[in-house]
Amino acid sequence: MKYRYLGHLELQPRGSPVALVLDTNFFTDKERDNEFRPSEWDQAIGLLYRYEQWAGLLRYERDMPIDKGGLVQAFAEIQGLWHQDHLVVQDSEFYAALGWLFSTQT
Repeated sequence: MKYRYLGHLELQPRGSPVALVLDTNFFTDKERDNEFRPSEWDQAIGLLYRYEQWAGLLRYERDMPIDKGGLVQAFAEIQGLWHQDHLVVQDSEFYAALGWLFSTQT
């Protein structure tokens, strides 16, 4: 991988603890003629639930080549997250997460 292009979008209705999370990543191959042209596309969709400094995320991701045929990998996971401001350093944020990859497809 030489370059990575990414996008992240969260849609959360006002006052709701639930958000729809969309992520996309494009990766380039440094050994190709055009090092800026993406060769892999990863896309993910998830539901995020927040409560105070805790969150739970259910997510599905699909990773696939876009410049040629090849292996496509897909998986689903669940994560529990904890967030704390100013834990060690003032004006900093700390995140911890545990996850379980419960379904894979190749």
